Amino acid sequence: MKIFRMGTVLAVAAVFLWALMPSIARACFVCFGGEDNDWTGAFVSGTVLMLGLPPAIVLGAGFAIYRSVKRTEAFRGEQYQNPEP
Repeated sequence: MKIFRMGTVLAVAAVFLWALMPSIARACFVCFGGEDNDWTGAFVSGTVLMLGLPPAIVLGAGFAIYRSVKRTEAFRGEQYQNPEP
């Protein structure tokens, strides 16, 4: 395993950070070229949708499991109280 000097690691990190700056890349990941562009609203809406879907899916699955358990308990309770001959 080769050991790198701290100066080399810092220099490489500085180059990567410099290259990732939006002013250097001449790009903005949100505005897509201007405030009046339709892509801005679409990007924000998509982001909100993608952030909201996982909690909605987990809550929906949890609610479905809860209802299933309650139905099963009610069904078994009826069978216990009214056994078939």
